[in-house]
Amino acid sequence: RDVERSRGLGDVYKRQKMGLYELEDFLTVTSERIDHVKITTTQILNCPEIWLKKKIAVYKKYKVQPYLDHTYFMKAYEVGEVDKAIVLGKELGFEYIEFMSTYKDVPEEDLFRWRKLSKELGLNMFYEHHPKRNWFKSSDEESSAFADIISMAKPFIDDGAIMLVLDHEEFELQNNEGKVNYKEIIDYFGKEKIIKSIPIFCVKDMI
Repeated sequence: RDVERSRGLGDVYKRQKMGLYELEDFLTVTSERIDHVKITTTQILNCPEIWLKKKIAVYKKYKVQPYLDHTYFMKAYEVGEVDKAIVLGKELGFEYIEFMSTYKDVPEEDLFRWRKLSKELGLNMFYEHHPKRNWFKSSDEESSAFADIISMAKPFIDDGAIMLVLDHEEFELQNNEGKVNYKEIIDYFGKEKIIKSIPIFCVKDMI
């Protein structure tokens, strides 16, 4: 927020069980350094609705915004219930949802409809770009061409996504293959739209 820092999304894994009181105590110390927190999909699927709403309210009390991450989108897509999942997320109190790269496996008209629905409900969007293997599990471990990252991210950015998140696995593969010049993406979208996902700096709520 008002503190100068590197731009990035990341995960701090809190493996001990935190109830609502422990969470509030945790946030009194840490909230000034956290903008967003990822609520894991298993938690949304398995926890009582009233408890989830209370937990989301605690985060918002400390100006930390929970978001529905790309796994939530993937799980909903697998069962053909993305529309319902978006509506449910809003009803639970979320204000942010993350979509991901689908490599033309999902029809563009469906992606357009889900972006439109998200906007109509007042859900802010992130677009996270993953290596192809994260959507097609049988794919080889290889990084994405920068032109492909731009072409898949552009419809989301054009429709109001507030940031393009580059997944940490994409960074790792790019670096391993010597493709470390991101100037093309930065020049196209502007560096204020691009976030790197790394395994530290923000909180992933696992329980």
